[in-house]
Amino acid sequence: MKKKYRKVMGLAMAVALAAAVPAAAGSAGTETSEFASVDWAIEPRGQYISSSRSGITNKGSGVIGITASTTAHEEVDKIEISLYLDRLEGGSWNQVADFEYTFLPSDMPNGKLTKATLSFTVTDQPAENYYRVRGAHGVWKGSVIETQNTYSDGVYISSDPVYRSADETE
Repeated sequence: MKKKYRKVMGLAMAVALAAAVPAAAGSAGTETSEFASVDWAIEPRGQYISSSRSGITNKGSGVIGITASTTAHEEVDKIEISLYLDRLEGGSWNQVADFEYTFLPSDMPNGKLTKATLSFTVTDQPAENYYRVRGAHGVWKGSVIETQNTYSDGVYISSDPVYRSADETE
C-alpha cells in the first residue's frame, strides 16, 4: 500500500511539474538593488495551500542562494517541497541539481504543521551563468493531496563578491 501511494504521489508531482514548466502560471518578478538580485515566484492559494514560493539569489563569489516555502490554511499531515536548479546553456534551461524535503507535524516544535520554509546555498555550480529554480510543492491532508508549482526568473550568478551593508547581513 505504501509503495503504491508513493508511486501515485510521485507521478502526481511529476505531472504537475511538467505542466508548469512550459506555462507561465502564477506571478513572477524581480527585485534588484545595487547589492543583489532576487527572483521569486508565488502561486495563488488552493483548497489547503495558502501560498507556495521559490526564489534564487546571487550571494556573490559563485554562491547561489535558494529559498522556498509552502503555507497551508490549516494544519496538514505532510508538506513536501521538491526544488530543481536549472542553468541556461545555449539558450535552453537544463536541470543541474535537485533537492527534496519532507516536513511532518512531528518536525514542528508545537506538533502542528501549517508552514514549511527552506533557505540554503549551493556552491558546487560554475559561476558566470544564469540560473533559475523551479519548485513542486505538495500538501497532504487526509486522503487529499494538493500540489502547486513555482519558478523564478533567471539570475546571473557572478564570481565576484557581493558587498552588503551591516544592516543587510543581520
